[in-house]
Amino acid sequence: MNFHELHACTGRILKGSRLQILRASLLYPAVRLFFRIVPSAAAAFLLIGGHLTARELFFGGVPEWFLFSLLWSMLGFCVLLPIRCGTWSWFTSRSGLERTKGRRVFFRRAADYWQGAWYFFRAELLRTAAALPAALGLLGADMAFRAGIGRADAGFELFLTAQCLCLAAAGGVFYAAFCIGTAALPFLFTEHPDGSPFADMQRSAVILRGHRFQLIRLFLGYLPAAIPVVTIPFLLPHMMMDYTLFIQICIREQEQEDAHADTAIYHGTPAAVQA
Repeated sequence: MNFHELHACTGRILKGSRLQILRASLLYPAVRLFFRIVPSAAAAFLLIGGHLTARELFFGGVPEWFLFSLLWSMLGFCVLLPIRCGTWSWFTSRSGLERTKGRRVFFRRAADYWQGAWYFFRAELLRTAAALPAALGLLGADMAFRAGIGRADAGFELFLTAQCLCLAAAGGVFYAAFCIGTAALPFLFTEHPDGSPFADMQRSAVILRGHRFQLIRLFLGYLPAAIPVVTIPFLLPHMMMDYTLFIQICIREQEQEDAHADTAIYHGTPAAVQA
């Protein structure tokens, strides 16, 4: 994919409506940042005040903190759901690649909201399951290391620690690849809200096959300009429009490949040969 042409297309789309797109691009990141900052600030306060240890914070042990984290995550999920869908639907319509007219507002009916919530809840369950190997590896490394502290013959514990760290590293790579592979999921949902998240995750992985490193390069290209933090809000419209165009182009390329494959299969059948 030619990034120069992608950036040029983004520049043409943003021309003349930068303020409107700036407001649209700031909404979802700002709300998401708020739901991330509040528990992080609370955790820092509890750690500094000595109310919780790092082990209790990251690996449980305090029911009150676990309940707060769970309820806060559920609240964030419910609030961010319509904002996320509406934002990417709006950017798709601005790009001119929208194919489902009239679905820019999410969600007009309670039934539509619960349908979307059930869809993304199942997707989040799969994403959480993908993170389990890394989390179990870190937990095992912590337990093995603590068991070997103060022992002269702690070779087996150190061996287990090293193996668990390898599991955590491999699990982290797998989780990152899984998340990148499901990047097209919100766009697939806005086009087909009645679809299955499991089938859409598989389709997203197929769509981004061969494009994952390109997607990483796309965001890394903004890194030098984002080093001054004050420039990030002004970069967001370009980043989000580039991201929208990138995913939509990948979707259409995959659809064209499927269409060519279906045509080739049809012409290769005995009935087609006889005809």
